[in-house]
Amino acid sequence: MQQSNFYSAARSRPRSVAGILVLLFLISIINFLDRYMFGALLPAIKTELRLSDAELGFMASTAFSILYAVMGLPLGWLADRTSPRRVISGAMAFWSLMTAVCGLAVGFGQLFLARVLVGVGEAGATPAANAIMAGLVPAHQRARAISIFALGLPAGLFVAFLGGGVMTQALGWRATLLAFALPGLVLSVVVLLFLPEPDAPPLRSRRFVASEVRLLLSRGSFRHLCLGSALFTLAWQGMITWLPSYFIRAYGLSSAEVGGKLALVLAGSQAIGLIVGGQGADATAKCDARWPLWICAAASALPVPLYGFLFGAGQSANTSFIITFVAFTLGLLQGAPALSSVHAVTPVESRGLAIAIYLMIVNIIAGFGALLIGLISDHLTRTNGPASLGPAMLWVAIPFSLWSALHFWLASRRLVADRNQFAVD
Repeated sequence: MQQSNFYSAARSRPRSVAGILVLLFLISIINFLDRYMFGALLPAIKTELRLSDAELGFMASTAFSILYAVMGLPLGWLADRTSPRRVISGAMAFWSLMTAVCGLAVGFGQLFLARVLVGVGEAGATPAANAIMAGLVPAHQRARAISIFALGLPAGLFVAFLGGGVMTQALGWRATLLAFALPGLVLSVVVLLFLPEPDAPPLRSRRFVASEVRLLLSRGSFRHLCLGSALFTLAWQGMITWLPSYFIRAYGLSSAEVGGKLALVLAGSQAIGLIVGGQGADATAKCDARWPLWICAAASALPVPLYGFLFGAGQSANTSFIITFVAFTLGLLQGAPALSSVHAVTPVESRGLAIAIYLMIVNIIAGFGALLIGLISDHLTRTNGPASLGPAMLWVAIPFSLWSALHFWLASRRLVADRNQFAVD
């Protein structure tokens, strides 16, 4: 009876789709803001705590991503079976509090632990938000809702790099972390009070879910799609983490100047890539279901020559910012087609689970990008000195982008056979 009363009270909240989307968009911004602003703070953290590039990369991305990926499944399970509104509110309050704790850390161990716990909290946002969109947004508006939620990434990147760069230069990295924690704490209360709740979903047996997982992983197209996305994201996430440090070391720019320019470059390229890639996938898939995967392969391979110019040539800082914008716009054309391809290779009753498995694989593998760059940079410091970071980013960006393109192409070769075998619509 208590469960029934709980859902009845939750459903009594106003269900304005516009209001739901505004709250979900704000949740998405805070989620990506607290995730990526660490890259803007790394130069200041490195100076104060005297950490190696490998330690910084491991703390900023690897441990965070692994815990984020692993905790996504149990928190998604919890959101399906209890209250997604409460999961989002609790997760946001927890990761915001841990962001503040990062600002109080006095050494690598404390900062590492707090950063890992930020990842644990952030893992609860996306599954619960998708549960709310699936339950409260009408089917004919759901694609738009997902797009609006996804636009929290470029918006979050913009605030993270602009605010992180300017505030770190003015206040220091500790005060910046404390300030960045406040919006999430406030929004967690707003979510708890005003975000409506979907109806309780029907539960599936553990045996049925396990059989679905085995079936999904038996499909070559799905496996290659997951690996292609994971390898691309490894290179992309590694570069995102280290770009502020690279521009500061290579060109002697201030953190405020780098943060302001990268905010425009990364947010703009992300938004254009998501929109154009999504429209291109929708248009071309009508002719051949393999087109989105071909777009993914091209988007992974085309920026490779630009990475060579960006990290290996001696052009001006402004030219490098322009190259970054073009390269990242091309690369991010694969974002929407990759997700749409997950739907293309799975039947409708398994698509939620397929997305969860896809995201877990992508996040676990991608988390090693920043660590690899840091390890290579530390190794090259013996011969290249402070200029080691550029070659290290080059060694990760080029091979993993090409490796990613190969898996997308292999996925396209298996797609038709898998769709026919498993009767995917």
